[in-house]
Amino acid sequence: MMKIKQKNQKKRNAGITLIALVVTIIVLLILAAISISMLSGENSILNRAGQARDLTGEKQIQEKIRLAVAGAIANGNGSITEELLTDELDKYFGENGYDLEDKGDYWEVKVGNVTENVSKSGTTGTSEGGGAGGNNTLVLTATDRATESRAAVIEVSVDGVTESDIKSWLQTLSTTDLNNMLAQMYLRQNWADSWLSEDYNDVKGAFEDEFPWNGETYTDEYDMMIKMGFVDYTNFPNATTLTLNSQSIKVGISGEFVVTKNGSYTISATQGSNSGSVIANVTKCKIEEYTTTPVTAETGKNSKTVTAKDSQTVEVPAGFYYGDDENVGKVSTGFVITDSVDTETGYSNGNEFVWIPIDYNSTAGTIKVKGTEKEIAKLQDEISTNYRGVLYDWSSDSTGNTPYSWSSTSTSYREPAYLTDSSFGDASSYNNGVIDTDTLQTEYNDMIASVKKYGGFYVARYEMGKGSNYSKIGVEPTSAAESNTSMWYGLYKKAKEYNKTSITAGMIWGSQYDAMLNFALSNGNDGSKITAKTNGNHSGKLLKTGTWLGSNTTNPETDKINNIFDLEGNMWEWTKEANSTNYRVSRGGVYLNSNSPSYRYSYDPLYTYVRGGSRLGLYIK
Repeated sequence: MMKIKQKNQKKRNAGITLIALVVTIIVLLILAAISISMLSGENSILNRAGQARDLTGEKQIQEKIRLAVAGAIANGNGSITEELLTDELDKYFGENGYDLEDKGDYWEVKVGNVTENVSKSGTTGTSEGGGAGGNNTLVLTATDRATESRAAVIEVSVDGVTESDIKSWLQTLSTTDLNNMLAQMYLRQNWADSWLSEDYNDVKGAFEDEFPWNGETYTDEYDMMIKMGFVDYTNFPNATTLTLNSQSIKVGISGEFVVTKNGSYTISATQGSNSGSVIANVTKCKIEEYTTTPVTAETGKNSKTVTAKDSQTVEVPAGFYYGDDENVGKVSTGFVITDSVDTETGYSNGNEFVWIPIDYNSTAGTIKVKGTEKEIAKLQDEISTNYRGVLYDWSSDSTGNTPYSWSSTSTSYREPAYLTDSSFGDASSYNNGVIDTDTLQTEYNDMIASVKKYGGFYVARYEMGKGSNYSKIGVEPTSAAESNTSMWYGLYKKAKEYNKTSITAGMIWGSQYDAMLNFALSNGNDGSKITAKTNGNHSGKLLKTGTWLGSNTTNPETDKINNIFDLEGNMWEWTKEANSTNYRVSRGGVYLNSNSPSYRYSYDPLYTYVRGGSRLGLYIK
């Protein structure tokens, strides 16, 4: 029995050993299959490494194509031709290393699996296909549009989204959301905040009845919102975020950025899981070189007397830079100073102002526009210490020869003046201590004293902007509807916050505004624009400062008078001028209505309307 048991045990041990061997072989085969799959399958390590290598290579190719485009533009002095592009592509890829095909408005460049569209205006865009960061690469088009100043506007269009898409989405929104969007549009047109609580159909009907667009009444509120730019794209499913440096905007179909240097700019975009980028090669910024050393005051003054390009003398306040070329260096056509320049290029990157020269006649007690007999201010007080502004009635005489009469009992146009109305004037609680009965008279006396000493004053080249911008190109204008510049009083306070050692700043006076227009009549070639209504931004959409060119881009009627921008269009500009006992006076035109630079409009200073901004006036201390 013992021998039989031992024999059976040996058989069982041999069987177990054989099974273990078979299992081991099977496991090894499985592991081998997995290893082979990881190394050679569609999602294998080797294949993924190759994809990463290829992706890096594709990015390098894309960058080389864009470098070739930049080189072609440089060689063409700002323009691009197929011959120039071919020469540059040959340098990077050799004569047979790429395919170049003329597609009409653009050239298609193919290098391996990489395709780039090169616009004949000198921009590049990525064609559709796989892209890092998204399922599809957005197709973008960028063009640069020149302005009459040193800036250019980069317009970026997004392919694939249409006005119909936006319209369809708008039709799905709640009445509340639509009310809010339309209310913003209404506020732009000077309706009250109460529209927010109004029924949507009432708002729509009131707009159609009371505001025809260029003589044409809109019956489709959605088209109206899209055309006027009052669609909030925050929750739009197909919204695209465009980013240039630190600036980001959310758009439906297109957006724009303002730049002040020529060069290559990359705009990136995201739309859900899609992404893309486009390069805009900007060549249309005008060169405005400035001296690169701040002006140092002469003995006994806060300024230095310099000779302009037209041989006229001008006072430049200490700490500023002055225009040093033909475009910005002549008194007769607008002598420009700035408070900051780019040390590498000499371009202005700060707040800019234009000199308005004035002759003072001490015998007659009058202050006149240089070279004319038009008074802008005169000594009228019996004790010979307080000055009064002379304001011109442009509606009765377009040449500016008819001044309004000022008297202590007058309730018509006048300055300086404290508004005595207890509900809507400076005597109301809304004033909140911003000015008292003596504030404006003291400020006016100080301004006139400076004009007598230095022979003129400065006005802001651009409308006052948001944030730390006081007179800069390409910024969003500030308005009386915002919390920190609310009402006339908020704009007045912000204007006084611009602080430099050598100057005093403030909201422009009405008489300074008229002096500026009178000077344009007597100097340069812009006098005809004083009463014109066709040169400014009356498009219905507020633009960034200094960027309006009109529809005729080849021969634009630009809103610029003696190097001062947006006097006819964009924003109405509140001044310190008074009318009656409860009104302050806005000057110039606005983006909505066709008004001239000489236009006057009276509002009570409590109005929080978004069409109302302001402009600075400066005088040397």
